[in-house]
Amino acid sequence: MWLLLSVLGEGIHTVGTNWGVRTMEFDQSLEESRAMKGPIGAASYVALKILAAGGADAEQLGQFRIHLNQGLDLLTEDDRMILTYVLDQRVSESHGQGSFSGLVRLAGRLTTVEAHIIHDALIQAGLDTRIRREHQSAADVLHPTDGVELWVRPRNISAARAILDGLRESKAGTQVCAACNEESPADFGSCWNCGQSFAADADGADVT
Repeated sequence: MWLLLSVLGEGIHTVGTNWGVRTMEFDQSLEESRAMKGPIGAASYVALKILAAGGADAEQLGQFRIHLNQGLDLLTEDDRMILTYVLDQRVSESHGQGSFSGLVRLAGRLTTVEAHIIHDALIQAGLDTRIRREHQSAADVLHPTDGVELWVRPRNISAARAILDGLRESKAGTQVCAACNEESPADFGSCWNCGQSFAADADGADVT
């Protein structure tokens, strides 16, 4: 039991580090995970994927499977139930509730301006997106404490991350809306703040 929990805990850093290099497909991973039955099986699948992302070869993964299966065989029904409840609680903490049900967090600690710029880029790409914790305080608009968050569908996380990375690396410049004087990325078709079309206002827009 401790081995599984240890690998899961240590492996989170590995997945985060390698996400941009080894993007996993949601639907494929979901189907693969079904070969390992139940919530504990799903957790075991996640542990194996984390090890693989960290560079473990086939022999190492095979040895881990052996130790994992031996440990699972020794779990009592009470231990299995407790671990299942732990997994259920942790998953529920990471997923949204209410209007955010079924969504996962894409990014956090954003200013309101940053959140709307990214949100609009995701919407233009056809991705279902929600903004969370907007305007908790006036100070959070430009200088977030907890920050604004963006949430997306799990199956869209890879595409959303690619868009987010593209915005962060973009050197295309900005354009200023003539209607509200807010800046938006130069490749936006409309102002993130007021929705004014830049195409209709091209002569008055300032691209820097």
